[in-house]
Amino acid sequence: MTALAPDPSLPYFPLFVSPEAYVDSLLDHFASTPLLQTLCGGVHLLDFFTSTPDLYTTLLPAPWRDFLAELDIMDLLDLLMREDLNALETCLGWRGTSTALPEDLVAYVRGVRTHTLDRQPRRTSQCQRNRKSAKLTRRVAVGMNVKKRHEVSLFSAYVDELASNLSDPTEALSSSSAGPTESETHRDSMPSVSHLIDFGSGQNYLGRALASEPFSRHVIAIERKGHNQDRAVKFDVMAQLREKEVVMRNKKTFRGETELALTLPGSASLPTPPPEPNDEAVEVVASSVSTLAIEDGSATKVELSADGKGSVQYISHEIQDGDLTNVIAQIVPLPDTSPAQSNPPTRNADQNTAQMTISLHSCGNLLHHALRSLTLNPSIRAIAL
Repeated sequence: MTALAPDPSLPYFPLFVSPEAYVDSLLDHFASTPLLQTLCGGVHLLDFFTSTPDLYTTLLPAPWRDFLAELDIMDLLDLLMREDLNALETCLGWRGTSTALPEDLVAYVRGVRTHTLDRQPRRTSQCQRNRKSAKLTRRVAVGMNVKKRHEVSLFSAYVDELASNLSDPTEALSSSSAGPTESETHRDSMPSVSHLIDFGSGQNYLGRALASEPFSRHVIAIERKGHNQDRAVKFDVMAQLREKEVVMRNKKTFRGETELALTLPGSASLPTPPPEPNDEAVEVVASSVSTLAIEDGSATKVELSADGKGSVQYISHEIQDGDLTNVIAQIVPLPDTSPAQSNPPTRNADQNTAQMTISLHSCGNLLHHALRSLTLNPSIRAIAL
């Protein structure tokens, strides 16, 4: 099985001798630079337009503002990313400006550049390794633009490979240098990854790809906004991950009630009834999907596959920290597909499983909470963000 970790593990510049040295230097630089702490986490970009007093005037020193006021935006980008900083420390009138280039601004740019990771693509990059096995079908890619399809296809393949490696006992044995007894204990203490918990799933593009073939993973989609979940369920129907809800209606009775309502006094002021949904847009062959619908105590509906396919369970939850105790408690156990067991899954099913936190384009504090979920929840075995 191929190794997931790149070599080197971090694409830092040759200035650092090891990943540990890079991380130590990054932490020291961040802790000793208050302006960097403020700009990278202390404020949001929109705060510059909405805050009173003005953040631009409040945060940046006056010499910086005087210099930047005369600078063209493209010249500023050259200063931040491309110019040789060693030749700029004593430079006066840089790019036609009448004010001197502040030395502390140069020092700030140099510190950020030093700790910036190398963004140049490599031949052994994860994108090129997964490109051949990351093709999304049209049903799964519904609603995605070209950029989203590219991101979801590559990241879903990486997450599936990572989960497979974590669930493979031979990988646990080969990664351990201990003796036979200790290796056996190490393997038994690390259960397989049964569910992928998607932080802020939105319309569940990533989870839908992982739940579909060829990955067939079981995804827990955490989303706070109900309209995102409703639209995600419609996309799941189109991807054949769940059966389309069948509405049984007596059309004669329905039409009669409608005509009666129109003949009543004041019926002209009644709102026009909504049109019936266009079933052709989401027509699915129900017989091709074998699922078992389960309703748990928290009114969370999930459709678990009865024939080894993936599934998606939606949980409405507002993420305020990395503690996922309430979310994990709502996970519906997987059905036992062995011939000896034909009963539906229950809460007393085998709990010797683990979860992995995943997220694509985490914004705000979601990334922080997802990182902390690894330490706050014993059953969370890995994260992929």
